[in-house]
Parts: sequence; structure tokens; C-alpha cells
Amino acid sequence: MAVAKLSAGESDLDDCLKMLGAPTLVEQSDGGNQFVLSYEWLKTSGLGVGVSVPISRIGKASVNYSNSDTAPTFVKLIFDKEWQLIEVMQG
Repeated sequence: MAVAKLSAGESDLDDCLKMLGAPTLVEQSDGGNQFVLSYEWLKTSGLGVGVSVPISRIGKASVNYSNSDTAPTFVKLIFDKEWQLIEVMQG
């Protein structure tokens, strides 16, 4: 993921925007001394299986199973007043 290429103390706002694009949310914190850019994605994984068996000339039996999981993923990038990256939070 592009986030792994960002480094606190080395990356700036321009680096982050080039790698991740526009954030979902921008906030000020610490009395206006820090800025937080938040990114959110939905991560989906799953498995599906289906079986169909003819049981006569006019009919068939079928069974389908699916299991999927959707989990939100977030990244928060915290910048100082000069827009230098000071912390990366992921979850």
C-alpha cells in the first residue's frame, strides 16, 4: 500500500496527496497547531461456491454458499503547521 512509502519527518503534504489523492476529511487539532487528513476505504473479502446437479430430465438441484466480510480501513495522517508529516495512524 502507498501508505508504507510515507515517513514521518520526511514526507510532506504534497507527497501524501500524490500517493493517496484527496482525503475523506481534513481537520485541525491541538489548538490549530496540527492538521489531520483522514482516508477511509472498505476492504471486502469473500468466497462463493455453487453446485448444480441434474436429478431428472426436467429438473435439477442446486446449492449455493457464499461468505463475505466487509471491514472499514482507515489512515490518519497528522501534519504540523508547516504541513510536514509527523504521524501515521492506521487501522
